Amino acid sequence: MIFVSYFSGKPYEICSDRLKKSLVKFDLPHFIQESSNKGDKQLNISGKPQFVKDNLMRFRQPVCWVDADSEIMKHPSLLLDNEHNTHLQIYNWLADDDNHITRKNNFEKTIGWLTKNENKVTNDKLLCSSGTFAFNYSPESMELLDKWIAEMKKTPNIPDDQVLDKIFNGEGYVKKLNCRWLPKSYNRMMRFNDWLSTQPVINNTETNMCEINR
Repeated sequence: MIFVSYFSGKPYEICSDRLKKSLVKFDLPHFIQESSNKGDKQLNISGKPQFVKDNLMRFRQPVCWVDADSEIMKHPSLLLDNEHNTHLQIYNWLADDDNHITRKNNFEKTIGWLTKNENKVTNDKLLCSSGTFAFNYSPESMELLDKWIAEMKKTPNIPDDQVLDKIFNGEGYVKKLNCRWLPKSYNRMMRFNDWLSTQPVINNTETNMCEINR
């Protein structure tokens, strides 16, 4: 598996330097590059699925995306376990019964695009967070990535994880792919207070934290 990311703008450059150092620390193969700044955060990150596919084709092995403002805190052994036979690895809010969304009875008020029929904890639907995710090198993964890429080109202003949710759920990919729902420790988001007690494997910070901890 190779770990990949890109960055746009000075704050993210500082972050990506920290990410690279942490990847080197754990001897993890990686590829990080600068991307042109489109002047809008959402537009900048909308190219993530295309970048992952490009690197799958380039390296012909499983690829793990990690946000540039993340840091590897422990060796990510779960990501590497059976990596060649696992099509998609990602954090799924709906598969985790211990977060500030699934502990609420009225999800739809917390996440606007959820409906009353979607507010159950389940392994069969995807509500993902794309700070860390991995695809293996396989035709099945490529098919989902191609659909994700095509939809992002049509709707670049919609968050990429919401677009992936729509495709995955709408086309029944839970029955087509071998998926692993990563624990929150693999995308520990510091902006959520109730996640701070989670010991991170991959810590996802805000960009200003990169500058503070430089």
